[in-house]
Amino acid sequence: MYVDNEDGKSLTGIDASTLDVARTYPLGFTPAMAATAPNGDLWVTDTDNGKVLFFAAGTTTRQGELATGAGAHGIAFSADGATSFITNQTAGTLSIVDVASRTVRKTLTVGTQPNGLVFREN
Repeated sequence: MYVDNEDGKSLTGIDASTLDVARTYPLGFTPAMAATAPNGDLWVTDTDNGKVLFFAAGTTTRQGELATGAGAHGIAFSADGATSFITNQTAGTLSIVDVASRTVRKTLTVGTQPNGLVFREN
């Protein structure tokens, strides 16, 4: 599990079986949300800079980042793990991201201050 440390501009990873701190991610920005991708990589939204950062599964190794929109916040993954959805609060948009290539496929205008989201297939 992950705990965001807003004032500390970091994220703490906790081993859910032992309840011990496993690692700390020094981010340098206020984290909005963290989510584990289907392949185990960690995705963290950076509201301050409008992007999502990627970390290798089980490590603090930063793999890259992707600009999504001002106020990047919520993260959800499709059931098949191929698509991610990122809410951008300040921009009022939803970024639809291809997980494999880590590219924005489409951006939708959704309204004022979109926050969290849940993905459910019909």
